[in-house]
Amino acid sequence: MIPDAIIPPTGRPAYLKPDNSYDLLFPVVYHEGEEKKLLERLKLRRLTGHEKILAEGSGTPTERTVEILASITNEMALVLRKIDWVDLDRLEECVGFFTDAGQTTGAIF
Repeated sequence: MIPDAIIPPTGRPAYLKPDNSYDLLFPVVYHEGEEKKLLERLKLRRLTGHEKILAEGSGTPTERTVEILASITNEMALVLRKIDWVDLDRLEECVGFFTDAGQTTGAIF
């Protein structure tokens, strides 16, 4: 992990946890087959060239954000589309934080 002195002082959203996870204000209930599931937290990581291409690609900014989140969290875009608007705005800010140079997460996918 990079020392705090290297991280820009205003860059990290207060609701992005030290382990780079985000707790949804409004958890999402969905089904996988017959199994009912609850999405309460997303673990984020730095973005790659793939996510940059998604960000620059076609579709609305929100559609691109959902696709980026699907890519970096391994959650299904269909489930992520159910995330509350406020949570999605906050997650978009978290994704923006990872585009700042120098931040690492240590998350392995």
